[in-house]
Amino acid sequence: MSRQAQSARVYHHWKHLLTLQSQRRDLVVEVLVARAARQHASVTRAPTYIATTSP
Repeated sequence: MSRQAQSARVYHHWKHLLTLQSQRRDLVVEVLVARAARQHASVTRAPTYIATTSP
């Protein structure tokens, strides 16, 4: 499995969990997006990845 596919799976897993606790969603999403963007930037220069994580 490619690293990109893996991060997409992780994102969808977290997205599912976050829908269960919507009141904390904004804060957690901010942290996850920042972390994912940082990891993703080390692999490829793809700022569009951040845009795809917006609801």
